[in-house]
Amino acid sequence: MTLAEEKLEAKVKAVNRAHKYAKELYAKLAPIFAPLVGEKVLKADDQLMVKYRELLPELPNTVPLFVYRDTSRYSLSWTVRTCENLSSGRTCDYYEVTVYVCDLDDGVVSKLYKPPTDFQNLRDDYDIKDILTLRAKVKEAKDKYTGLKSQLGPFEEA
Repeated sequence: MTLAEEKLEAKVKAVNRAHKYAKELYAKLAPIFAPLVGEKVLKADDQLMVKYRELLPELPNTVPLFVYRDTSRYSLSWTVRTCENLSSGRTCDYYEVTVYVCDLDDGVVSKLYKPPTDFQNLRDDYDIKDILTLRAKVKEAKDKYTGLKSQLGPFEEA
């Protein structure tokens, strides 16, 4: 297996794992914060108040799957980070996705975000064969574009 093939295999696994867990994480966190709309949940230092931090589920903190809360005064979000080793062990591939749970207004929950979906590019069923097919189609389209563009000669695209 070539290094490029190994990297693609690792990337597909990392993306699928991150997207799957992102959707699971939202499903765990949304019910916690939905009833808190209108409530102040952040301290002055932008940390969650202890009484709300205690409601959170235990989050993965391992090499293949690591989740941490992003610090922001405008939203509550968590980043899911995955690491997938290449089959040869030569290196690994990382992937991150952010899960937005709710908007904040001066530390107060103002609204809950809609759950992440596959339509937001959070598919967790990517397949190497499909990626290779799409890459071939993109290359074909680029080649066609380049050929057409060269026919314009000294004229620019509109």
